Amino acid sequence: MSDRKNAKILIVGAGIAGLTAAIILGKSGIAVTVVERDAEMRGGGFLVSLSDAAYQVAQELGILTPLQQMVHRIERSSYHDRTGTRLLALEYDRLFGQVAVIQPMRNDVAQCLSDIATAHADIQLNASIVALSQDGEGVDVTFSDGRQDRFTAVIGADGVHSITRKLAFAPSDIRNHDLGLFCAAYRCDNRLNLNREFRTYMERHRYMATFSTAPDQIGCVFVWAERAQAPPADGPGRASLLKNAFQDSSPQSQAALEHCPQDRAFYMDRLSQIELTNWYQGRVSLVGDAAHCLTLFSGRGAAAAMVGAAHLAKELVIHIHDPMQAFASYQGAQKSKIDAMQKATRDAVKWYVPQRGTIEFARNNAMRWLPRLVFENYFQAKYTTV
Repeated sequence: MSDRKNAKILIVGAGIAGLTAAIILGKSGIAVTVVERDAEMRGGGFLVSLSDAAYQVAQELGILTPLQQMVHRIERSSYHDRTGTRLLALEYDRLFGQVAVIQPMRNDVAQCLSDIATAHADIQLNASIVALSQDGEGVDVTFSDGRQDRFTAVIGADGVHSITRKLAFAPSDIRNHDLGLFCAAYRCDNRLNLNREFRTYMERHRYMATFSTAPDQIGCVFVWAERAQAPPADGPGRASLLKNAFQDSSPQSQAALEHCPQDRAFYMDRLSQIELTNWYQGRVSLVGDAAHCLTLFSGRGAAAAMVGAAHLAKELVIHIHDPMQAFASYQGAQKSKIDAMQKATRDAVKWYVPQRGTIEFARNNAMRWLPRLVFENYFQAKYTTV
């Protein structure tokens, strides 16, 4: 217990992974500082799925009940071609009947975690790190405001563009799998008259998914082939890029684009996977997208972040006197599974966003003519992986 009282852990990033780790470590009596570069808690326009192990972690953390009160439950999903012809429909009672699952918005998960974490950790917004230096006893950290402090260990939970990863890991240890795609997401009024439904309109080089987030609101996600390396920083620039990418798209995509934000820089980013030789270097470990970005195509990014962070934090509680032992145990239990998920996701991208007409034709006909049970089994297996 004395080791815990003397320990200090720094977590960089107040997303799902960082806050999960902060709650578990803080509740154990370890002093935890969380720094978040944004001036407000991070959210996002994505619907996430917490099932299987992630569902259990959410229950352990105490966020399952409040999330259940927030969720506007999706009851069905459908997949359409660019003309609006439905190719496949799935009913969620049948699809997830035997799976413990909840599908909240990412920002609702982050908010529920934040509400708990503030009682167990020092959360500092509009703050980040600019330098790391470690030895056998600890890690010296320089913050963006010039402050310096020393910590027992550092956890980088700062996403796909992780500063912690850049500071602590050699470029030769990092592989960036660029998927050649951009993604954008925002919420708007329910002008498409969705009712507890998730709809996807698929074309060659691009697709749009839209889903109910409340009776009068929907979320919209756009994915498209894009050569630009980074999105514009401003709202009008992002809106222009998105609308140009979806010129002459399905009528439903055009209807959603009419409500694309112009006055704010809504979420937009290039899609890439991060793959590391190791998830830790000395007393610095990465978790969530900072360690292994899966991208939205996996459908398991938030779940993997939560499960991985919980495992890492629990190992640190046990091995706080030897963080590297905790990091090695966490990596040994999680990495091979995540590596396999990353590869499977990369292999699946060509079907989600086909670049050739033959692949688009094969995908559409498979969805139209294969037995529905094939897709039910696929999704059930997918959502019990993490």
